[in-house]
Amino acid sequence: MRRLAESSQRFRVEDVPPRLHEKERVTHAFRDIERALRESHGSGGEGIDRDLHPDALERSWNQLMGLYQERDQMIQDEIARLEKLQRLAEKVHQEAKMTDSKLDDIEGWIEDEAKRIDHLHPKDAKANCDKIERELSRAEEVIKGMFNDVQVLRDNRYHQANELHRR
Repeated sequence: MRRLAESSQRFRVEDVPPRLHEKERVTHAFRDIERALRESHGSGGEGIDRDLHPDALERSWNQLMGLYQERDQMIQDEIARLEKLQRLAEKVHQEAKMTDSKLDDIEGWIEDEAKRIDHLHPKDAKANCDKIERELSRAEEVIKGMFNDVQVLRDNRYHQANELHRR
């Protein structure tokens, strides 16, 4: 997409100005020919095919520029869409790393609590289990959010969506 945008920019900067100049030169040449015909035959460019008149050239030029602008806008819109998907993928990747770390911490916490469970008062053990459950619920919500984000990436055919889903 970036190459298309660069190509579009090059067209605008390198190709359009000389072609616009050429269009103006052709229009002036037509006016000169039309004036010469009028002076020699007493009539203007009526005998010249209408498709060769400057107004036809101007219409074609305007159509070309309109299509170019439409194409350029589509390229810019697609780049913006891909950048948005890239940011979403980076967010999922970061959340996956943080969640992996958090789950490792919770696993260690569970192992520690399992070793201490025989020495704790039941109320303390229950409170610790409740804390662990709350942390697991938070992690589960983050994971659900990541699955939703990955589904958005899949729906938009993001190239790394399946890899992120496996992660």
